[in-house]
Amino acid sequence: PLVGRDMLYLIHRMTEEEETDGRILRLTYAYASVSDDWVKSKTGKDVDYNSDNDDTKRVRAFNCYPSCDRITVYKNDKTSGTKITVDHLMTTDLGGWIGPCCFNNFFKKALIQANVHECEAIREYVLSLCKSDEK
Repeated sequence: PLVGRDMLYLIHRMTEEEETDGRILRLTYAYASVSDDWVKSKTGKDVDYNSDNDDTKRVRAFNCYPSCDRITVYKNDKTSGTKITVDHLMTTDLGGWIGPCCFNNFFKKALIQANVHECEAIREYVLSLCKSDEK
């Protein structure tokens, strides 16, 4: 059950502009898992696992619905600046012998460590958006 995992997904970005709730901008990034057959139908190429060794077979993990990041920028009238919120929602099925109950109870520390890494990358991306708006 503790073999390596691969995850194959498509990223889709949706942009929503200003709304009456004070929102200036909302970016949503959805992470939809796709199958090997889907990749082949769209690209004409097989998925390459970079593994010819049967001893290192990997298990396919899947992003379940919903899995997304949502970045929302609001006007802050008090400071005449902006307020940014980031919502990170990932629902993952590891596949193989590790079911959701086992994953949620025995892999909590590893999951938190993985999310710390992901959240830092999202934070850096959001800060880069702010810096590009200043220019």
